[in-house]
Amino acid sequence: MALLLISVAWPIMLYSRGIQIWENYQVQQTGAQSGITLGLNTLGLVIRIYTTVQEVGYNMVLIAGYTLSLLTNGALLAQVFVYRSNTLEFLKSLKAKKKD
Repeated sequence: MALLLISVAWPIMLYSRGIQIWENYQVQQTGAQSGITLGLNTLGLVIRIYTTVQEVGYNMVLIAGYTLSLLTNGALLAQVFVYRSNTLEFLKSLKAKKKD
């Protein structure tokens, strides 16, 4: 029963991060998203998967959820690097607008 409850959160996580990934793709920049935060979250998920395997074994429900989260975080992190120059231009234009 507990594993079923864990897997119920997957569609919500995929939907929320999927929207962010799609929005970043459409505007070709990541706005104020922090690459450091996304990088640390991604690293934390890798560590979480490793420790889950070590402590619980290959519980596929837990590992699948963490892997889905890792993939979506990885996509967001990749977008930070791919759209870096566009994001910098966008943030400079915002800063210029605030000065005016």
